[in-house]
Formats: sequence, C-alpha cells, structure tokens
Amino acid sequence: MKLQNKILLIIVLMLTVATAKAQCGFTVSASSVCAGDEVVVKLDTPYAKYHNIVVYKGTFPFGNVANSPIDYEVVAPYMLTENEVRLVFNGASTAQNYTIVLTRSNSNPNPIFPSDACGNTRQITVNPSPDASMSETRNFLYCTVSGNQTISVTNTSRTTAQNTNYTIDWGDGSPAFNSATFTNTTHSYAPGNYVLTYTVTGSFAAPCNRSVKKIPVVIGATAPNYGINSAPTSLCAPALYEQNINTAVTALNSPDTYYKYYVNGELVATYSQATLPNKFTYLLDKGSCDLASTCNGQSNVYSILVKAQNQCNVNPISNCIAVKDSLRPIIFGKDTVCVNLRENFINSDPRSKVYKVSGCEKAPQTWYITPNTGFTVTNSNMNGTLGKQDLQVTFTQKGTYTIRLYAEGDCNNEDTTFKVVVTDQVDANATFPSSSCIPASGFLDIPFTNTSTDPADIRSYSWSVSPALGTSFIAGSATSKDVTIRFTRSGNYSVTLTATGGCNSDVWTGNVVIKGKPAIDTITIPEACSVPHTLFPRNYFTYTNGGDAGATFNWTFPGATPASSSNELPGSVVYNTPQTYLVTLTISAQCGDSTLSNVIKINSFPKPDAGPDISVCKTAAPITLSATPPGGEWRGNGITNATTGIFDPSRVVPGIHNIVYVLNPAGLCPTYDTVSINVLEINGLTGGPEQTVCKSTQPLTLISNPSFPGGTWFGQGVVNGVTGIFDPVGLAPGDYQVGYVYSDNSGACSDTAFKKVIVLDSVFIGPPPTLCAGQPFDFGTISGNIAVATWKFGDGSPDAIVVNPIKSYASPGTYTVTLIAETPDRCKDTIRFPVNVVKNEDLSFLVDQDSSCTGNNFTFTFPATHKPTTNYIWDFGLSTVQDNAPNTQVYSFPKPLLADTTYIITLRADYSCGAVYYKDSVKVKASPKADFTVQPIGCSPLKPILYNGSYGNPTSYFWDFGNGQTTIQANPVAPTYTNNTRRDTVFTIRLKVSNSCGSDSMQKTVTVKANNVETDIFSGTTRGCQPLTVDFYNVSTPGTSLTWDFGDGNVSYVDQPVHTFQNAGVFNVKLLAEGSCGRDSAFTTITVSPTPKVNFTVSNACANIATQFLNQTTSANSYSWSFGDGTRSSLINPTHTYSAVGSYVVKLVAGNSSGCVDSLERPIGVFPKPKAAFTVENPGVCEQQPTILINNTVDGAEYTWYFGNGDVANVPLPAYTYQQAGTYTITLVARNGSCSDSIVRPAVVQIYPKPIADFIYSVSSLGFDAPVEFTNTTVNGNFYIWSFGDSDTSRERDPVHQYDGVGPYRVTLYAESNRGCKDTVSKAIGVDYEGTLYVPNVFSPEVGVGESAIFKPKGLSLKEYQLQIFSTYGQLLFESTALENEQPAEGWDGRYKGTILPQDVYVWKIRAIFYNGKAWEGVTDEKTGKKSVMGAVLLLR
Repeated sequence: MKLQNKILLIIVLMLTVATAKAQCGFTVSASSVCAGDEVVVKLDTPYAKYHNIVVYKGTFPFGNVANSPIDYEVVAPYMLTENEVRLVFNGASTAQNYTIVLTRSNSNPNPIFPSDACGNTRQITVNPSPDASMSETRNFLYCTVSGNQTISVTNTSRTTAQNTNYTIDWGDGSPAFNSATFTNTTHSYAPGNYVLTYTVTGSFAAPCNRSVKKIPVVIGATAPNYGINSAPTSLCAPALYEQNINTAVTALNSPDTYYKYYVNGELVATYSQATLPNKFTYLLDKGSCDLASTCNGQSNVYSILVKAQNQCNVNPISNCIAVKDSLRPIIFGKDTVCVNLRENFINSDPRSKVYKVSGCEKAPQTWYITPNTGFTVTNSNMNGTLGKQDLQVTFTQKGTYTIRLYAEGDCNNEDTTFKVVVTDQVDANATFPSSSCIPASGFLDIPFTNTSTDPADIRSYSWSVSPALGTSFIAGSATSKDVTIRFTRSGNYSVTLTATGGCNSDVWTGNVVIKGKPAIDTITIPEACSVPHTLFPRNYFTYTNGGDAGATFNWTFPGATPASSSNELPGSVVYNTPQTYLVTLTISAQCGDSTLSNVIKINSFPKPDAGPDISVCKTAAPITLSATPPGGEWRGNGITNATTGIFDPSRVVPGIHNIVYVLNPAGLCPTYDTVSINVLEINGLTGGPEQTVCKSTQPLTLISNPSFPGGTWFGQGVVNGVTGIFDPVGLAPGDYQVGYVYSDNSGACSDTAFKKVIVLDSVFIGPPPTLCAGQPFDFGTISGNIAVATWKFGDGSPDAIVVNPIKSYASPGTYTVTLIAETPDRCKDTIRFPVNVVKNEDLSFLVDQDSSCTGNNFTFTFPATHKPTTNYIWDFGLSTVQDNAPNTQVYSFPKPLLADTTYIITLRADYSCGAVYYKDSVKVKASPKADFTVQPIGCSPLKPILYNGSYGNPTSYFWDFGNGQTTIQANPVAPTYTNNTRRDTVFTIRLKVSNSCGSDSMQKTVTVKANNVETDIFSGTTRGCQPLTVDFYNVSTPGTSLTWDFGDGNVSYVDQPVHTFQNAGVFNVKLLAEGSCGRDSAFTTITVSPTPKVNFTVSNACANIATQFLNQTTSANSYSWSFGDGTRSSLINPTHTYSAVGSYVVKLVAGNSSGCVDSLERPIGVFPKPKAAFTVENPGVCEQQPTILINNTVDGAEYTWYFGNGDVANVPLPAYTYQQAGTYTITLVARNGSCSDSIVRPAVVQIYPKPIADFIYSVSSLGFDAPVEFTNTTVNGNFYIWSFGDSDTSRERDPVHQYDGVGPYRVTLYAESNRGCKDTVSKAIGVDYEGTLYVPNVFSPEVGVGESAIFKPKGLSLKEYQLQIFSTYGQLLFESTALENEQPAEGWDGRYKGTILPQDVYVWKIRAIFYNGKAWEGVTDEKTGKKSVMGAVLLLR
C-alpha cells in the first residue's frame, strides 16, 4: 500500500460531537469533476482534530465505503502547512456519486462504527470518463534493489469498451507507448525516482473524454536523509526555536519524501520535498520545567522530533532543548494585618524556577522589610541571604511597612514590592448595672457603657438584643458607642456588641435577666362531647415566669386524673365523669405570685344506631326507617319526612343512597350514623341471544341474559321451564317464540322477556350413479342443502373436504360412499350409499431409440395388442398431432444448448368411458461447455476458492493448475499457491471438459501477492516513576495499519503515540503492523516504579488544643511534615498544638527507596471553639405554623439543629414548622472548622393541635330549588365560617342553604380552635337533579321577571328533548328541541307569530331521554299519583 493511502478509510456513522463542531468545517475545490481531475479537500481550522478523509461511494449513508485505489487515489495526504488533502477519482462508464466525510485523526479505527466522526459532508459527482487504471506486480515500488529493473504493466481500465487510445510516458526520457489497444507491456528503468504519466482517451462527452494519471516509480530507493546544521540546546522563554536544515543532505531525497515535525509529541508542521524550508521555527512560550513528556530519556526538556519519510522507509531525528523561564516574582499576602499575629507572604509566580537536569527547583530568593524594626521573622531568607523559603513575619509595632522580594533565575534577576498596614487588634467589651424587678411603670431602662479597646483603631460599633421583642433603644442607636436599652417584658436577654477595626472584629455578649410578676392568660376550653376525655391544660394557658428561672408552677385539676401537677408542662389529664370543672394555674416567682383558673364542661352524648343497610325495589311503597335512640333527624335523598324517617324509593334513581341520622343536630356536639339503602330496579332484561336448533340434533338448552340468572322459561317446544330445555322433535322448520320470567334476589321486582328459537332443516342425497374407472364425477349433483362436507369414497383415497367433490375411481367395483355434511344452518348429518364403477381400455406405444445427439427422426408405433379407437392426440412437448387411426408417428426434436433435455410424449385415446392417456420420454443430448470461477488475487500463501460452472453435461474433466499440479475431478479443491518473492506472481488455471457429443476448454489467472510488512519500535525512555509518560516511535512499512498494546490494558492506533503509565509495574509494549498481505510485530519493556500518593486528614483544628494529623499516604517509607508555623515533624501521624487562630499551610513530603517523591500542601484553618446558645421566640404555636428560633451562638460558623422529631437542619437560623402537636426538645450543635459545641433544651416548644375541618351534605328533598343540609364533622373546632360558593356565607355549625341553580358549587368550611389554630376544607358539590324535569304551571310574559316571564322547563343530563305547546283546540303554537349543556335552551314567551296570546290555559307536551338511557316519565298528578308527559300551563296577562 502506498504511503498516501495511510488515511483511514472507514464507514462513518454520522455522530455529531457538539464540542468539536468548530473543527468540522471543510471545503472541496469542485463538486463535479472528470476522472483524473485533482480535488482539493481543505479544512477550515489548521490542525483540526478531524482531518482523516473518508470517501463514501453513493448517497451517504445508503452506499459503501469507496475502495482505494479502485475508485480513487490520495495523491497528497494531509499536509499541516497547506491544511489540505488532494484526491484523484478514477473513471467509469456512468456517473459516480461520492460523499466526503471527516473523522478524528486518532479515533477508533473500527471499520463499522468509529468512535468519533464529524457531522459535515460534501458531495462530489465524477462524470462519465475514461478509467486510467493500470497495475504493476510491485506497485511501481522497488526498494533496496540495485541495477536496472524491468516492470510489467497491465491495463485494468473499467471502460475498455469506450476507450479509443492509450499513451504511457515512462518519465525517463525514453519513447512513449502509444496504441489504440493495450493489454500488457514492459519497460526497463535505471535506479532513480520517476513519474509515469498514463493517458487514456475515450468516446465520452468533452471535457471528460480524456483522463490522465501520474504514478510515482521508485527504483532502488533507501530511507530518506535529514541533516541539522545548527539548533539550540538551551533557550530562555519566550523564545523562537530555530533549526537550520542541511538542505544539501535533504536534496538527495526522492520527490515523494515528506517531513513531519512534532513538538512534545504533537504534530505542528508537515512539508513535502518541494516545500521543505531552509529553517524550521517554532515559538516556545513557556519553560520546560515540569513538562510531562521526555526526550531521549531526559526530563524537563522540549522534544523536537522530525520524521523524514518516503514510500520505502522513515528516518526519525530528535533534538532535545532545555527552555528556562524568565522570572516575574509576585508577593501574595494580606495588605492589612494585626500586631503580634504571624502572617505568611509567598512568591506566587509559578515560573519562578531554575532549570536542573535532575529536576527543576524553586528559584533562590531573599526578603527585605522596610523599616527594618518592629517585627520578627521565622524560617525566612532575609536581607540578601538567598534561599527557597517564603516569608513568615510577626509585626510587633503598628505602622506601614514595605516588603521587597528579590529572586535570581537562569535568564534574569527580578524584584517586586508590597505595602502592608499594621494595626492593633480590637477587643470588644462593655459594662452595665445589675437589673431588678420591673416597677409599676411597666418598663426598666438599663445603660450600657462601651469599654472596647483600642478606640483609636475601632472603625464601627454594632449593638443587638435577642430576643428583640419588648426592647428598644432610648439613648443612642444600634451603631452608637454607648446605649441605653428599655425592657418592657421579663425574661433572659443577650446583648451583643461588635467592634470592627482595621485588621479584625471582636464580639462581646452580656446576659441580662429582667424580672417581673408572672403574667397568666387563658384560652376558652371547648366543651367535650363524650367521656373519657383527654385534656392538655398547657394548650389553654399562656404565661411568663417573670424572668425568674427558679419560678414554681402549681396546677390543680379537680375531678381529673391526675388531680394536680407541679411541672411547668403538666402533660395530659383525663376526665371520666360528665360535669363542669375548674383548671387552675399558680406561678410563684421572685417578683410576686399569680393565679388564674379556666373552665371545661364535660358532656356525654351517645352515638346513634341508624340500623342495618337494606334493599328496596324502586316500585315499592315508601318505608319507615328506625333508629336508636329515637328523637333524631333523618337526612338524605328520598326522605319525605325527616322526623318519622319516611323513605320513598320512587323519588330516587336506582342505586345506593346514604341516609344520615343525626342526634342533637342543633347542639354543640351532634352525633350521627349512616344507613345505606340500595334501591333496585330490573332494567335491561332480555331473553338472551336468539338460538337455532337442527331437527336431527339433541334438545336445545336455552340461554338467558347472564345478568339475570335463575328465571323460568315457557312456550311451544319448552319441555322443562326450570332448566330451559327446548325439544325440536315434532316441530316443523321455522321460528318459535319463548318467554323468560325473572325475579331479583329481594323477590320484590320481576319482569318477562321474549326471544326467538329457529328450527332448521337437514341434509338430503339423490340416487347414486354408475361410473367408469378413471372417469371424474361431480358428487355435488346428487346432494343438497350442504354448506360443509367430508366425503369418504370407500377406495382408500384421501377424504374430500368440499361440498361438490369431483372423484374418479382407478379400478372397477362397488364402493360405499360416506357423506359427513353440515347444512348452511350448521345442521350436521352422516349418509352412506353404494357406487358401481366399470373399467376403461389400456393404452401404450413404442419408440425406436431412447436418446440422440442430434434429436432427429424418433419413430413412435403401437403394440400388436392395441385396441383401436377413432380419435388419437399426440403431444410431443413442442407441438401436437391429431389422428383418427393408430398410425406410426415420426418426430424430430431441437438440439439443446446448456444441458441434456428430456421430452415427455403424451398419447390420448378416446374410449366409451372417456379419454385414456399414456406417457413416455426421450432424451436429446447437449455438447459440453467449459466454465469456472476462481478468486483472482490474494496474499501468499493463497488457497483460492474454485467453482466449476461448466454446462452441457460434461462426463470428464481435466484441470491444469499452472503450478505443475493436475486433476480429473469435477469439483476439485484448488491447491495452495505460495510466493516467496517481493513481487506478485501470476498462475494460469486451465480446464477441459468432454462427453459423448464433444469437448471444450477455458483458462483464467490467479495473482499471488507477496508479503511486505516490517516493523520496529523504540521509545524515549524505558524506566521512571509513576505516572510515567513515554514517547513511542515506530519504523514500520509505510501504509500499514498500526496497533499499539501498552501492556496496561490500553491500546492506540496512531503512528507515534505518547502514553502515560498510571500504575507501577513492568509493562511489555507490543507494536503490531498489518498490511494488505502481511503483518509484523516488535516489542519493548517499560519499568514504572511506584510514586507515593500523598494524602492526610486533619481533625480538631482548634486553637490551644492538640490537632491530630492522620497520614493516609501510600507507597512511601519516609515523611517530612511542615505545619505552617515554623515547626516540623518526621513522625508518621504527628499531633501539633497551634497557639493562635489563623490560616496555616501544612505540607507533607513523602518518598520511597526507588527515589520517587510526592508532596501535598493543604491550607487549614485553626478556629476558636464556639459557645452554642439559642432562644425560642414563640414556644407555643399551632401545628403547621413556623417556630421562630434565635441563634445566640458565639464563634459559630456552621450549625446543625435537631428538632426532637427526627428532622435536622444545617442553617444558622432555620425556618421550621412542626407538622404534629406535642412537646419537643431542641438541640443545637455549633461548629467552627473542626471545633464544636452543643446545647440541649428539653421541652422548649409546645405545638397545639389544629382543627381537622370536614363536613357532609345532602339534598333535603327532590325537585329544583331544594335546600342542601350541611353536617359539620370537624374535630377540635370551636368557631366556623361557611362559604357556599354562590357569594353567601354562614357562621352556623350545621347550616341549611338554598341554591338558585344546580351548580357545581365550591363549598368552603373555615374552622378555628380555642388556641386560634385554623383549618380549611373545600369541596365541589352539585345539587343532583339528574333524571328530573321540572315544568312550571304558570308564567306572565308582560309582568313576570326573569324565569317567571317565560315558560321554560328545567332539567339536567338530557340527551334528547322535545317541547310542544298547543291551544286547547289542538293547534301547535310553539316547538323546541334545543339543548345547551344538556339543559333546555329555549322557552315559550307566550307569543304566536309575534303576538302575545290571550290569558288562558294552554297544553304542553314533552318527550325527553336522559344520558343514563331512561325516558322521562312525566309529572305526577297529586290526586291520582299517575304520571303524564302532557299538562297545562296558565298564561297570565
């Protein structure tokens, strides 16, 4: 394979990578070309990650990957300098469409699904053109040979039928080859590099009637040469690297030589032999210290690698260069610091390093401080003493200082300065007098004197009080130096002063206790409805302890268990006897005692029993419901008397109705029970499906409607009414009516339904015929009334499953025929009858020869025993002959082309029982024709696939395989061909076939390609510490596919990979090179030593407390700790005590015996230990209302709150809401860094239960405008507000509300407890008038208002509707069928033809069907109780 064909050709799955879209742009120089035209593919982005060109044949993705060099060739591979690839397409007799696709240069070379592909494509059409293709045994490549070489070229053009002329310019000055035809020719070359020009002219439309292909010819080439006149080995960054190329050396290279330049393994430039400059330059903008790559085993250097390569070999040359950084020191630290606190200042310039072959080091530096007094330094290089330490300084005097940093590097010396202001630390403090009881005025004023130091360094003050409720500043403000605070409520308060200076802030906190007489208030306790009753007394008292933490509490609960309590939170008490009781609380404190009582009334209302659920038929008479105890009220649909409990089932729709029985409905504690009444109705009764029965079958079991089982049958043919047996015996075919009587389970409802039973007729058969043997007969002509049949003919032949079978008997005799049949009405029957069969005459003929090579003059005669008849028909397969006598026939057949042909001759003779047939055959032989296929080309050793396709029925074969082997097998296995040369070898296979009619021969060639792959491998280094990055280089035969196996589970497919070994170990690296006809591999070993992995953790970093350092380093045996305050340790897990709060940088350096070192710097904060504290602003709230918490913690930074119910929050001031009533303990954990403190306050929050709002409702009667009764079932409620959804409200406990329409309405009940806790419930209700139609009996068009002005019925869920108005004489005055929202949409305004009619009585008629399928039965006459769909209406004027 040629070098330029190394571009990976794969099927590209169009996966668009979003992050690489900017690198996918490219253009093509032309979209329509002729064969031989050069197409330039140019990338928009230089050295884009997508620069592998994939050529796809067809309209992507419906096609195949194009084949190089059959479809196209790469005449110039990807060139970084030009940023382009050049392609030439081969010709074809028809237009060819191609798609250009880009893939990533290092993507997975899987030929089916590449790992990364660009989404852009370009289309190219190659117009019909001559195909200038030729082949040569060694692809014109003769490397490492000496002397003249003779090449042999073969015409492989795919357009030979259209080609008219061939010209070959050999490129060495010899005469050109020129001919109208061309199959094969040879030419001798002297050693050198040439370009062969092959021109083909054809009969195509201009300008595509001529194709030119240029082919490089290499005779005796070696690896390309490359020389460097001069190149630097050391530079200061930023610098321009210049490599002066020895052009006298490179000028000796062949024209096909390319030069690729890599910097640290990255391709940065590509040149051809023609474009190679005199000097290669590259900008190195940073130093080589700490580079991950190596060069020839060296670290901390740049690798400049150039690969000179031609079609025969690759020559890599490396140049290593140390690039040193220019220093730019930067001082990093605080610009304002405190006196007597140590501070760190560092050089934060990452490039302040000096180059060492063994490894780069920190540049030497020294520190200066001006003025040079008022400070002390620790472990620092000061005043000209060069070293690597940063500055650790403690300023002991206030003032402004200048810090200067001076550093010396390989390329320059540089210094920089930094201003620092030093101030005193601020110390916040204040004093205040001791407090006393709040006097009669109701407030107490306390002055606070600010004694913070040093006032000169303090910039601002901030005062705060917690809790703030009941406090105010009466002298000064929150930002004043001194303040006076007024307290109006007793309690514990935290007063905080924050003083802020130039270098720090400090906080003072004072605890102030304000005392007073305890205050008690009560909340009304709701009445209890039943016993036992549990009461939580604390929920109905509010109080303060007068600021006295030692106050005592005395609760008394006469009549309850327990009767008293001395706990502040007494828990629950239980009352078991109905009565009115006192609940008393007494609080005794330093500033006085307080006592207050509350009242609770305990009732005992029984829960009623509404009786068991019942069922009743809709047509039954009204029933009287019974409940215990009596005296309650009945509510629900169908109740006509709420006091006596009369329920009328005719007033409700069928279904289950819940009726509520309420005791004490107007009291505070109504109780209720519910009874369910199932109103039944037999609806939809049918007699079941229509059934049929055959006269010839067993009696029929009647099928009823499965929804109505257990009924009885009656009617003609019914012989058992209970089991439903119908017997057709004695009945004529026809339809019969039967009845079905059904009663429901209650026995109260019954109905009758009817259905049809059809009795069907049976099968019949006529007289049987007499048949001739072999004579077909249609048995359907003697049978009738058959839809499906099975015929058994009695002669052992298969059954015929058809209605009208056609059957012939082979032998004479009497046969019994059995018919198993089914009528069109599915009636089945079996009938048997005899059939008599008689014999026909025998027939045959003779032929003079069985086969012939010519097919001429076959003679056909009759035997002597033949019985003559009057009609004969000869069918020779190609034509027919008719004769009236048994005469001799002579017939000639055509000679076949492909194989022997057998002809069937059929003779027909007509006798009394019909036609008789006889058949025989003759064969006409074909002449043999040789043909075979074989794999035309392959790699050595080659065992081609051979297929014998000869035809003409050959009987003998002779194969000559061209390698001295022969065989006479018909289908032999081809021999194995080998080629041990560097050139392709051609073998000729010949086949001769023969038979009795002649012989034939043919031959084909097999090309065996030579193996041509070699590889070698070398690396920049072979050992080092993990992670170890290694540059790998290969010297492989150009054009091969490369697979690198690094021995650590990773692979690569690029030419010169750079691989990092992440783990320690010995790795065997393998390079596999694969070509079209061979493979080779090379190996090398990389040793990676383990590098320590440094890690450590810090716990309890608090000032003046031992801090524990836990070493978690692996693969190390020596350690060096630096704690950031000037102290060190070599212990594995040391402890260290920091004397001051601050930020410290801890560094751990770890090493092992392999010389591998790692380090880790980790800043830590040393914090003061916090003091946790908090207060609760509202210790008693309702369920689902927020509890307000005040965080009074000192020196806290992070917080965790535990709310006593499993919930946790990690915020300074949580907004927390308890979901359930109860008493809760709150715990606060405060943290500052790894320092922590906690506080637990038992039973600090009391959560009161909120009411649970709920209600039920029912319509008190039928008809429109019926009131709705609401029953309040709220728990823990005392006060109520109803919103009925129609703008009306009520504060009653169980209101009754009248709606103007049917809704739906959104009813909302607001409930509130005696603690002020609230709940709301909202329900959508509809006043159920479905199945009802209300018809007014009077209206007034002139004086009526609203609905009274027109005659308009009301109804819901109407599917069909018709209203007609007649005069008393029967004249139709008005008609409407309009519905809107399933309600009547139009009414009669009393007019006829625009005029209002006189006052009179008019007749209405209504037909209505509801959506439940029921028809409106009409209005009920109050006198007769009957219903009618007609009635009268009075028109008033």
